[in-house]
Amino acid sequence: MLAGRKVLFYLKNPPAERWFAARVEGARFELSDEWDPDAAVVVGRSPAGGVDDPARVVEELLSRGSCPVCLVVAAPDAELERRLKLLGVPGECVVWANGVGVRPSEVLKKLEEAIEKDLRPEPVVFAPGKEEEPALFAPETPNLPDLPEPAEKKAEPLEFLGKVSQTEAPADWSALSPFKDRIIVVTGAGTGIGRTTLAASLAAHFASLEENVAAVDLDPSPELALHLERPQLFAVKEEGLERWKRGRSKHGELYVPDGASPLDAFVLLGVLSSQGKRVVVDAPLDLAPWGDFARVIFVVGSDLRSLQASKDRLPRGAVVVASRVQPADVNVWPEVVEDALGAKPSIVLPEDSEGCRAAGARFAPAVGSPGSTLLAQAVGDLVPLILQKGAEVR
Repeated sequence: MLAGRKVLFYLKNPPAERWFAARVEGARFELSDEWDPDAAVVVGRSPAGGVDDPARVVEELLSRGSCPVCLVVAAPDAELERRLKLLGVPGECVVWANGVGVRPSEVLKKLEEAIEKDLRPEPVVFAPGKEEEPALFAPETPNLPDLPEPAEKKAEPLEFLGKVSQTEAPADWSALSPFKDRIIVVTGAGTGIGRTTLAASLAAHFASLEENVAAVDLDPSPELALHLERPQLFAVKEEGLERWKRGRSKHGELYVPDGASPLDAFVLLGVLSSQGKRVVVDAPLDLAPWGDFARVIFVVGSDLRSLQASKDRLPRGAVVVASRVQPADVNVWPEVVEDALGAKPSIVLPEDSEGCRAAGARFAPAVGSPGSTLLAQAVGDLVPLILQKGAEVR
């Protein structure tokens, strides 16, 4: 039944992926703009692996126009069931795991039955009631600063944030400090210093450790997507996050502003970190007092102009990284940086144009292969340092 068919198994579960790969010739395990499946299996989050939002994956598949047979495996969830019905996924194509594990052989049998019956989703055109469209998922509400409440009823925090001027930054970013162990901000003065390359490499590193990663690009000229395999971006529909676009790759989620303000950035960081995600932010230096609520990596370039722009601007508790340093200057430049900033670089990244170009040609993180072994080694040294540093400055 599956012979000659292209089947997507969206599992995030390497042992199960190998099981399916050995039995289904056309099996693939990542979404791709260049490949539309005939059928798809999407598995929800569990201790075995899976994805956080199966309905979102189904929605992305349907938006491509191919309308594959979609089989969803997940724990019983009323909200997920409602959204799958709105997407038109037949009940026979949903396997609810009622407190027991689901074996690959069971999934394969269900998938073959669904393909034989051609049970393709048929999205609902109009659903009666107040909802105009299904919510993608309901994010947990972060700890937000105190806001005035109307006397007649208590407003939900994200609902009330919508009434605050979107051009006015929140007064107290330190309200995000409870999430300090989840947020890593890569920042620095000037451009062309390797900040985005480092941010993408950190996101890929944490994803390789099977952490739930969300990368956020706050740069005025966002280029983080070019280092994370250019994921397809979709408008975010969750309440309070409407001014963002989101994409997914094997390196985690990517959020890019879509008219977002500093207040929108504040809300996004709170929502993502309250969901337990490892949040890696590529950000300009002056957007927020990063040292108040995040672990900060402060990147300085290898020229005097970049160094001059960094004077007296070092965020509290930041780990300093000297980036793109010429090999001849590796032993000298750290002392120059220390004289200028009053802090010696903890990590020195030598220039590796060849390795970074090899990764850039694939729109992939430079820590991958082919890529920069120097950068991969530096990231390995940097991660325990920044985590330890973050604990020290709490």
